Amino acid sequence: KSFMEGREYKHVAHDGMPWDNSPCFYNLEEIDRWIERQASARPRRHLA
Repeated sequence: KSFMEGREYKHVAHDGMPWDNSPCFYNLEEIDRWIERQASARPRRHLA
């Protein structure tokens, strides 16, 4: 039974009661799409 759910993850507990160590399942396809949508890293300016 899920007690907290987002697009990228789902926290589950057999009785629906959350615990600090409750398992979390990740939607890896959605996470990969999110990573692909991120802007490329920009080089830093070097201050000397």
